[in-house]
Amino acid sequence: MNDGVSVWLTRDGEKFGPYEPGLLRQWVAEGKVARATLAWRTGMAEWLPLDQVIDLGPATAPPPPPPFGGDLPPMSAHTGRSGFDDLGQEPATARRRALPSPPSMHWFALVLLCIVTLNIFGLVWRFIQANWVKKIDGSSNGVAYLIVSLVLIVVGYFMSVGGMVAGGATSGMLLLGRLVLFAGGIVYIVGYFAMASSMKRALPGYGASPEIGGITLFFFPMIYMQSQLTWVEAFKRTGSSYPRAAKGLIWCLWLCVPIPAILAAIAIPAYQDYTIRSQVTEGLLLSDGAKAAVAEYYNRNGRMPADNTAAGIAETTDIHGRFVSGIQVVEGRIFIHYDQAAANMHLRGRYLQLAPTTSGGQITWKCNADNTVEVKYLPLSCRS
Repeated sequence: MNDGVSVWLTRDGEKFGPYEPGLLRQWVAEGKVARATLAWRTGMAEWLPLDQVIDLGPATAPPPPPPFGGDLPPMSAHTGRSGFDDLGQEPATARRRALPSPPSMHWFALVLLCIVTLNIFGLVWRFIQANWVKKIDGSSNGVAYLIVSLVLIVVGYFMSVGGMVAGGATSGMLLLGRLVLFAGGIVYIVGYFAMASSMKRALPGYGASPEIGGITLFFFPMIYMQSQLTWVEAFKRTGSSYPRAAKGLIWCLWLCVPIPAILAAIAIPAYQDYTIRSQVTEGLLLSDGAKAAVAEYYNRNGRMPADNTAAGIAETTDIHGRFVSGIQVVEGRIFIHYDQAAANMHLRGRYLQLAPTTSGGQITWKCNADNTVEVKYLPLSCRS
């Protein structure tokens, strides 16, 4: 007889369990369960007397029958109706003691460990969760679902990588790999729903009534399951069902992560553009002296100055700022050179060219379209 498989009992068409063989032997010895009670375990074709399902040892003198002729353990796993608790035969603490201790790490600690280990810890922990569910419900297939899910994800990943290398973003293998990855994710979620179903079916036999939200389980399967297991551990220790497993806190945690990320994704590029424009503006301000010198030279000589010396201004590198390495005059045109080290990476080693246009003895300046600074970083006056 297999002593490692949980056993179900029946009375009046209702099923109770599952129960560990050791606990059933104790109840038989105490007279709470009869040896002839019909029982069943995984793999059996029909219900048989308990002493034919597990080894109860040699029969002893029959103990006094329980009140009202009852011969079954306390809680119906299908109806949630109490049995021996109502008759004073089985205290609630005994049922809690029979409950296997769950892996009770706090769910937030699990989140941190998954982040630190790049989810390697999570790959292991999900099987620890599934194995515990298997202890309270021998028919649970959560472990099998998780194994299939892991295989699909690994295969889908390598197919996606192979498809990307072989044919690029339009590769058929890449598309197939992504479909396999998606299937692996679906099987993973189904596995956790199967585990939740086992808990709802088996835990009432130990006096616990779990409340597992389907939406939260769908979006946060491993973390929400861990919250449930922490609740089970607290119930086993105290007998209290409150507080319930965390749900709102999990949603708050994950909502607090993407919202700042979205704001940062908007704010950081905007701030970077502002920084670049301010550096461009510094160059335009430094060029004001050169523009005045060029205009004065033109009004006096009727032609444009050839260079800085002709325009009567300092040498190129002597006119500089925090982000500008020099202001250069070439045949009346002014080149604003941005520093190779201090300027933003979008400006380093680049220049902005100001070209003069004469009309009626007046000079107007225009930012040439062929300059190397991107148009979006230029002031509006330079974009026309």
